[in-house]
Amino acid sequence: MKLIRIENVKPGMILGMPLRDENENILLNQGVKLTSRYIERLKELGFQSVYIGGDPDTDDIIVEDIISEKRRSLGRKILKKAYRLTEKAIKDFRYESIETIKKNIESPKFKKVFSQIPIFREVQSIIGEMVDEILSSETLTGLNSLKTHDNYTYNHSIDVAITSLLIGKRLRMDYKKLEDLAVGCMLHDIGKIFIDNKILNKPGKLTAEEYNRIKEHPTLGYLLLREKGKILSNHVAYQHHERQDGTGYPRGLKGTNKIERDASDSEITIFGEIAAIADIHDAMISDRVYRKGLMPDEVVRILKNLSGIHLNREILEKFLEIVPVYPLTTRVLILNGRYKNYEAIVSKTNNKNLSRPVIRILYNDKKERIEPFELDLMIDLDIKIKSIPS
Repeated sequence: MKLIRIENVKPGMILGMPLRDENENILLNQGVKLTSRYIERLKELGFQSVYIGGDPDTDDIIVEDIISEKRRSLGRKILKKAYRLTEKAIKDFRYESIETIKKNIESPKFKKVFSQIPIFREVQSIIGEMVDEILSSETLTGLNSLKTHDNYTYNHSIDVAITSLLIGKRLRMDYKKLEDLAVGCMLHDIGKIFIDNKILNKPGKLTAEEYNRIKEHPTLGYLLLREKGKILSNHVAYQHHERQDGTGYPRGLKGTNKIERDASDSEITIFGEIAAIADIHDAMISDRVYRKGLMPDEVVRILKNLSGIHLNREILEKFLEIVPVYPLTTRVLILNGRYKNYEAIVSKTNNKNLSRPVIRILYNDKKERIEPFELDLMIDLDIKIKSIPS
């Protein structure tokens, strides 16, 4: 199975994983032969990439999601319901000035209406099972949500929760803290409901006014969630854009780059610091309306450059111990040696060294398909590779 960008999908290719519409109904099932009409419709619906099967040389490479598709689908449904009920509650002041929004959120009338929306309870209902699934995973090998324009916020929130849970597990957090962390991550972007989608999905450069509006979403999300209790979870929404050097928003808080700290040492909670890493990582690897997702090895390089400046150094080190530099099905180019300029696909990851996978060579240096064979880069240590678009 291979992950292929939608613009490179050709009629006759076989769908490797089922696709769902915005109502969680099966749109196209695994094994469907794609036609020109199907491909155009997928583009219209905002699919940026799809998994393709039907190739005997790669069909044995299975990318299994860290959580079950049933649980991911249920998570999206719950988040959609929470967002839609909240949007209904704020409809009279949704796009007003920040001051007006804050005033309305804090009004007795709104508090009474919002208290009827079971946001935390419904999200909490799936968190326990999600935590249980993730506790059995060691690395971030199976994060394979296919984000569209319509479901980006929901899948992004779930993926941030999954990534944060893996980091929390690495930090040996207890079960209750993992649950609180996951709830906060599932709702970390709820403040964006106050921002027009034309701004959120704008393909060009944001104006200063538009960017300032976006920078308010952590505060607005916090003010909303504060009405529901769960202080630690609320601070994920409030602090996931804060940075270690104080250049983040909304409050310019500073961190200590440490895992162990006294409560008074760091202005940013450990929940906020974990969520910041997970949020940035998922945003960079994901396709958006205004840009393609970055290559996974480039993402790791950027994260390392942000270490200690924007991101907590010690927590990031723990994260890099669980994220493959070249995830399963990543297309790679060999840069040196006997197989220079040959193309391959990552067929296995090496948990002992996540930058040295097993690769399956499929094309020679003339881009001709060849009889596939594998190289284990833990054995062939001199070989250098880089990921390339699929």
